[in-house]
Amino acid sequence: MALTVAAATNWALPATTGQGFGLVVGYVVGMPAGVAVLVRSLDTADAG
Repeated sequence: MALTVAAATNWALPATTGQGFGLVVGYVVGMPAGVAVLVRSLDTADAG
């Protein structure tokens, strides 16, 4: 999940910001989203 968000953020930002900045922003946004999806899927399996 984090890699997908990082790649999309890196692609969406203008080229003037630099490639590393897009990857850092993508990881900062993508990691919590990936963890939330994982926790939600594990919680659903336990409740089932």
